[in-house]
Amino acid sequence: MLVATGACSFTVELGEAPVPPPQRIDGCTALTPGGPLELGAQVVGRPVYRTVVVRNCVDAQRPFVPRVQGDRDTWMVFDDEGAAAVERALYPGEEISLTVQFLAPRAGDVVATLWAEFPDEQVPLVMTGTGREGPDLTPRLDCSVDARVVPSSLVLGPETDPQHPETSLALHGVQPGECFEVTGDVVILGTPLLDLDVLGGLRRVGGRLLIGHELGGNQALQQVDALANLVQVGGELVIRDNPALRTVDGLLNLAQVGA
Repeated sequence: MLVATGACSFTVELGEAPVPPPQRIDGCTALTPGGPLELGAQVVGRPVYRTVVVRNCVDAQRPFVPRVQGDRDTWMVFDDEGAAAVERALYPGEEISLTVQFLAPRAGDVVATLWAEFPDEQVPLVMTGTGREGPDLTPRLDCSVDARVVPSSLVLGPETDPQHPETSLALHGVQPGECFEVTGDVVILGTPLLDLDVLGGLRRVGGRLLIGHELGGNQALQQVDALANLVQVGGELVIRDNPALRTVDGLLNLAQVGA
């Protein structure tokens, strides 16, 4: 359980998800995102991270200083400097970014609630996650049939829309749910993506596969499980500068790298 003292506090409660009241106080957004926050499936013992922004929406003369401690078995909250104990005064209208870490303690569904507690309001963020015993290596698509051939390279970069990453594939004529092969390189650099589900239909890469690049890594990328269909890379395979990436289990079906 996460606790804090002062005019505002934060708690995390495991169990049934409550019906969330509005995330706003007198027109001020106190908690972003508004929730619920889906953390997805994760291997037991392997953490995933999300950012939550808490804003002081209380019209008061004095700021509040949250002091946050985490449940190291399941949930932890860190401030924007990586400290587990938050000691920063928030003046009216000021906000702070908190990193919520989910560490599945067991297999199965977990539901928790992050509360931002103000003097007269409690603003919750419902968070859900699922623990599993091993990596999910089930291909997202059945690519045993013919695949579309992209006769060029494919680049996912900083402009990739994390809400609609499939628009990057549409430029090459690839539709969602379609299997495809790329004759050139596949380069993933500087993207805001948390996963590579958009590449779930990728079966072969004729050139290089670069997940991260000397020009920039992928700061948010946490797993590559969606690449379970990938069986061949014709050129180099480079994975670099992805600080949140804890595993490359998704590449276990990759049978050949290099000519």
